[in-house]
Amino acid sequence: MDYLKISGRCLLAAALGAFPAAASQKEGGLPNGRSDPSLSPDGNQVAFVWNGETADNHDIYVAKLCSWPVVSCKGRPGAPLRLTTNSAPDFSPAWSPDGRHVAFCRKTKKGADVLLVPAPGGAERKVGESAADLPRLAWSGDGKSLAIVDTASPKDRAAIFLLSIESGAKQRLTTAPADTLGDSSPALSPDGRSLAFVRTPKSGPAEIYLQALADGGTPTGEPQRLNLTLEAAHQNLAMNGLCWTADGSSLILASGGLWKIPVSGGAAARLAEAEGEITTVSVAREGRRVVYGELLPEVEIWRTAGPASKPSDFPPIRLVGSPDDVGSPNISRDSKKIAFGSFMSGSWEVWKCDHNGANPTQLSFLGDVPTGSYRWSPDGKYVVFDGKAEDGLLNDIYIVAGDGGTARRLTKEPSVDIRPCFSADQRWVYFTSNRSGTFQIWKVPVEGGAAVQVTRNGGYVAFESLDGKYLYYGKGRGQTTLWRVPSGGGEEVQELDNVNPSNFNICDLGIVILNLEATPRPVMEFYSFATRKRTELPVLPKEGKVIGSGTSISVAPDGRWMVYHQEGRIGSGIRAREY
Repeated sequence: MDYLKISGRCLLAAALGAFPAAASQKEGGLPNGRSDPSLSPDGNQVAFVWNGETADNHDIYVAKLCSWPVVSCKGRPGAPLRLTTNSAPDFSPAWSPDGRHVAFCRKTKKGADVLLVPAPGGAERKVGESAADLPRLAWSGDGKSLAIVDTASPKDRAAIFLLSIESGAKQRLTTAPADTLGDSSPALSPDGRSLAFVRTPKSGPAEIYLQALADGGTPTGEPQRLNLTLEAAHQNLAMNGLCWTADGSSLILASGGLWKIPVSGGAAARLAEAEGEITTVSVAREGRRVVYGELLPEVEIWRTAGPASKPSDFPPIRLVGSPDDVGSPNISRDSKKIAFGSFMSGSWEVWKCDHNGANPTQLSFLGDVPTGSYRWSPDGKYVVFDGKAEDGLLNDIYIVAGDGGTARRLTKEPSVDIRPCFSADQRWVYFTSNRSGTFQIWKVPVEGGAAVQVTRNGGYVAFESLDGKYLYYGKGRGQTTLWRVPSGGGEEVQELDNVNPSNFNICDLGIVILNLEATPRPVMEFYSFATRKRTELPVLPKEGKVIGSGTSISVAPDGRWMVYHQEGRIGSGIRAREY
């Protein structure tokens, strides 16, 4: 079992759902990306940009933090609320201080319009416009104005202006010097007395400035550069997002990571190391919640031809993907469904989709119990999987209905119980356990009860043949021999060498193996039960990085097609934590 553990954080699902390839490949750029997060004043909701399940247009959506797409609750998640439907792209949502409206920008031929829409949904209202390509928005504390990025003329450098919500009048707050590219990323302090922004010189790294403001937002004096110290490796990185903490004592900066910066100057405290590029950041006006957008390689599940098909019968195609990780796919016995795991709801849960990646559905809702190693029952009514125990150190085996619901715990021993798999007659669940002192294969009745030890000389990751005659398994982590033993008991026999126990799966015709050691890139191989020969299958695409961790491949019972997971394109994700 392999987990992505985010200690002390919540992971918002920016892909926030698995999506079929046909939808996510419909346009270029960020596939099905969620971006530009903005927290409501109480920190319980988030507004964000999404191009929808059909990837047709970027619009503004709102979701509760305790539902889809943000943090998994112990209950079924709800759908996000779509606020805008205009055919032009919308971006840069910003929640009003009273929580009643969301301001946002809409792309136009001349720049962008600035609009308001009620947070519960309703009619839009245009309040201004900007000639800048990507204006960002920041509310004043009294909710009467918005700080925006704009230009006074086509040749003017970008500057920060204060836009009146009532009249649409603009007041200039900054003027970028001639040796700069302009000002961006406005952030107004909670008390309205200071404007923070990013000024980018024509050469050298960007810098943060503070502009003092009088009543009404009138600038007083010259902006002062913030004396900022970042770690050496981050000093020359782009500054992509900026906002104030709720108490006004510090700034939160997105720059190669997430940083908390005292406005009095000095060393920045790192809040989070970026796995990808952090693009935007938003802080709630109450509490200590912060959300940020991040560009990450998507982890994808792909379908390709199996040993019973020609490569042209099932050309490689991406079925589901998410910047927040998916993996351990398993094809049902009728080849109609795929079970897999994903972090899309904020915790590792069991999901399923159709054979073509459509209709993704979350099955388990365990929250703080990370899951892995998903396997369908032969009749397709259940999925068995492993999950971390409450102490975070041990593992147990669980079972959940194929339509979703409450997961039932099958093992409760003080041991590591992982990698389950149903027997062909569906009476037993095989699993790997160290309860005897070393990793061995055990089996437990599906209805629950005492477990029975199967192997004595080592066992790790077992699959029973579809006819129920033999059990195939590895010997342990780091060992590459594959063994078989009669399901009813008997002498074990070595079947193959050079097989990673995480990277094989069985169909009616033989064994499919993901060989990660092959050069110049990994290959799929097939060991035929009929011929006892092992051959290479020319079925993997040249792009993408095949991932071999966890239980990485599954083949349809008839051998016509199979699935695996790999690192793919860059997608946009939304993460959350406390600062």
